[in-house]
Amino acid sequence: MLILALIFFPSTQAKAAKEIFFNKKIIILDPGHGGYDTGAKGPGKTMEKDITLKLAQMIKKKLGNKYRTILTRTDDYKLDLNSRTAVANHLKADIFISIHTGSSFLHKAAGINIFYFKELIGQRLSDDLHFPPADDIWSSLQIRHIKASSLLAEFIQKSIQEQKVDTNTRLQTAPVFLLESADMPAVLIETGYITNPVEENKMNNISELQVLVGSICAGIEKFFLETSHR
Repeated sequence: MLILALIFFPSTQAKAAKEIFFNKKIIILDPGHGGYDTGAKGPGKTMEKDITLKLAQMIKKKLGNKYRTILTRTDDYKLDLNSRTAVANHLKADIFISIHTGSSFLHKAAGINIFYFKELIGQRLSDDLHFPPADDIWSSLQIRHIKASSLLAEFIQKSIQEQKVDTNTRLQTAPVFLLESADMPAVLIETGYITNPVEENKMNNISELQVLVGSICAGIEKFFLETSHR
């Protein structure tokens, strides 16, 4: 009977632990590219897909057990855009952060860009952010979250600037398909220009990455603190 009781009637501690787990904020980290889709490449042959996965893993580790942090991909494989946001939408995530690097034919192009969605009637990006022109089942879900997304972007920007990771971190708005289909506050962070040799070196420097990761996590914390009071 005792064994049956333990199986069918979990302890108070077990119930409490379960409640805590399911009441945690859910953060979806989306490492851009993967598999044969390498993304941009640096002069030193560093691939965007590797940097994005490394950063996502570091952010998850830094956030610890305070949140339920889930990566859309955990290894080197290709995911289509719908699958990335579908994970977040299915889990009813609290925020969605897609991680990329910038790229440019101008090797001196530098800085961090943080995108949040802005609707432009009749326009859809088709550049390195590679968002398809076709309509999608998740289309326009992001519109009601734009204000919160801009706030998330601002907090991350301020944290990056305060840590002096990049004092020229820019906020950008664009009709980004990946963000448009997210039904929660969502941003896309380009963590520097991998085509710039100086910034490529930073992306391969663990100390530089740790400071960047710390500032992104601080921005997330500030966002949750601010929005919990609203």
